[in-house]
Amino acid sequence: MRGGLAVIHSLEAGRSEVVLVRTNGERRAITPPVPTIGSIAYDGTTLAFASGDCVFAGPVPAGPPTPLDTSGCEPPQ
Repeated sequence: MRGGLAVIHSLEAGRSEVVLVRTNGERRAITPPVPTIGSIAYDGTTLAFASGDCVFAGPVPAGPPTPLDTSGCEPPQ
């Protein structure tokens, strides 16, 4: 799915995922659930987003999202 809008979808337990939404309403998750996502940028092919102290960037996966290493991405409480 190329193009569309990337939006943050909030989930329970303080987690979020980035979902790609096409103009026809089709949508799919392009990240796995991760700690709260603070910001995203998407240019139609490359996605960048921040989660806690970590920033992730790269091409949108063609298939289902794969797990991300988010260790160290949340500030100490």
